[in-house]
Amino acid sequence: MSNSNTNHSLRQLRVSFGLLISRRLIAVAALSVAAIACSLPFTLHAQVFPAKPVRIIVPVPAGSGPDVVARMIAEKMSAGLKQPVLVENRLGGSGVVAISALKAAEADGHTLVLLDNGQLAINPFLFERPRYDVENDFAPVGMVTETSFLMVTGKNSPYGSLRALIGAARSKPDAIAYATPFVGSPSHLGGARLAQLTGTTMLHTPFSGPQMLTSISNGDVAWGFLTFGTAGPLIASDRLKVLAVAAGQRLSYLPSTPTIEEAGGPKGFELKGWLALVALKASPALAVNRLNNELNAALSDPLIVQRLKAMGFEPMPGNPNQVTKLTQQDSRVFSELVKLTGAKSD
Repeated sequence: MSNSNTNHSLRQLRVSFGLLISRRLIAVAALSVAAIACSLPFTLHAQVFPAKPVRIIVPVPAGSGPDVVARMIAEKMSAGLKQPVLVENRLGGSGVVAISALKAAEADGHTLVLLDNGQLAINPFLFERPRYDVENDFAPVGMVTETSFLMVTGKNSPYGSLRALIGAARSKPDAIAYATPFVGSPSHLGGARLAQLTGTTMLHTPFSGPQMLTSISNGDVAWGFLTFGTAGPLIASDRLKVLAVAAGQRLSYLPSTPTIEEAGGPKGFELKGWLALVALKASPALAVNRLNNELNAALSDPLIVQRLKAMGFEPMPGNPNQVTKLTQQDSRVFSELVKLTGAKSD
């Protein structure tokens, strides 16, 4: 074979090889572009939050204290998130209905639920077959508010002080009754703890709805642990009187009312209710952090702070770990009280 023919064959081989390589590179590039295109919506969805309206599910009726709190912060958070923040009431099952609605949603941070310490630190010990797992189902977004319970009695009650009431309970076991909204509520367990620490036996009387307030104010039941958000209107209208506050110090909105310790009760006795926002456990950290920032901004707004304090709520801005810490702290106390009272829920 001549040199010219050899050179011509080599050139053809090089061209064929180059075309083969080019086709393979083009195919690889096309596949890469397709892969990127397929993953792009997920990437954008993960990085852009919120991508749609946010829901806050509340397990209480519209117009109740926690519902009003939820609507207050939702309005402010909506402005910061540049998306509507909608409040949805889902009642029933001591919060189980609301929690079930959360668990049925996508774990993308767009659905939250507002829970209290009863749902987070009492219910897990109250139900024989718990419907949810606090540690494994929820990602805390942040604390919302805290409030102290008030020990109240009717205006015409024969007990003008905590000492007088405890004295009567000691002299007449099971004759002094206290009202609560339901079995296993913080009011119920707090009342049982007060009885335990004072060496008395008092009769637990659970009610539902406004009947509890009426029974206390009329004197049918001796006393009850209520929050200012619930009892405030009846205190203002002089139908209820406050014997003491279950707090470590006197409250700014009831400065002349002693703490339970000051009034002659157990040292350091406190009973608090608190609210927290939680998302689903698998929610993206980016979403949880953004929600926490906007929640804290709402709870630091001077107008919201003023309105919350007027209702007896103390704003609690902070990081999500506070929810975990308080839940664990309350769980230790309330789990023992559930055993003490034998409280159970179906």
